[in-house]
Amino acid sequence: MKIKEVKRSELIDILKGMAISLVVLGHAMQYSFVQAYIANKNIENILFIFIYTFHIPLFMFISGFLIYRKLNKPSKIFKKIFTLIYLFFIWSVGLYCIGNYFVGDSSGSVFDYFLRIITKPQTSFWYLWVLALSYFALMVFRKFLKNETFAIPISYIVIANFQFNEFGFYQFRYFYFFFLAGYLVARYRKKILKHLNSLFLIAIILYPVIFYLQYKNLYVFSSPLDFIFQLPRGAISRYLLALFGIVMCIRLAQFIKKSVVIKRFFVYLGIRSLDIYIFHIFFLKLGFGDGNVKLVTTLSIALIGALTASFIIRMLPFKKYLLPGR
Repeated sequence: MKIKEVKRSELIDILKGMAISLVVLGHAMQYSFVQAYIANKNIENILFIFIYTFHIPLFMFISGFLIYRKLNKPSKIFKKIFTLIYLFFIWSVGLYCIGNYFVGDSSGSVFDYFLRIITKPQTSFWYLWVLALSYFALMVFRKFLKNETFAIPISYIVIANFQFNEFGFYQFRYFYFFFLAGYLVARYRKKILKHLNSLFLIAIILYPVIFYLQYKNLYVFSSPLDFIFQLPRGAISRYLLALFGIVMCIRLAQFIKKSVVIKRFFVYLGIRSLDIYIFHIFFLKLGFGDGNVKLVTTLSIALIGALTASFIIRMLPFKKYLLPGR
């Protein structure tokens, strides 16, 4: 597996396409079976829990991998952080408007809404917020500690033990680990890729075992991620399953790369993964039917709607104000 540093990598786009597909599927399941999720604190839908063990960690891993060569260019990192925060707020406005004026879900006053998404970004596009924090944290630790060998582990230890859950920090504490993992894989990729087959073998053996033993405790709906840090066994299970899931996705992406049609599909989604992440939220309530029928319609409408919205907005003359960067 060769991942180029300058040219766009098909493998990375396939991985991003896989990850965003799982994100949309996971959200479609929440909106299709919402009563079951509310009624059962421990979700016993195996597919749902399976997806949630690694899909966001995979995204964070990819982001950490891609940032490796850019950390020596602070201006680019600051631009990336600004873009992520800008997108977080500008599209949160869209959520507010649709919730209050079109869907009928009152979000209160504008002031209350923005205060809530700042203190609890999980109510909006939280991934953008947490990714911006990850960029900033790694850049700061590398700058002040100088020695990268110490900067990486120290940054994780500090963040993981930061006893503060507001402003998205409880998600940041968990997902920052995978951001660093991606960064380290980029740094030592030649050595690590030599052992990919062995890692894949370990993953396919141990993932099912750990999942079977722990799956009822892996994801608690509407519960803060800080419970992971309170249960050592739960923490180890979550981290291992996420890492094994990432390894399996890398191997699957290599396999997909050999199939022209499937490869094109996931590359297409991967290139547009940011747009899909932002826009699919606006279509999740349009699914119809019951049970699995609603799941299929919700998933289809959300994905097609997101791609259509992306196409239309990127055709507008003022697109740079709505979707800056790429």
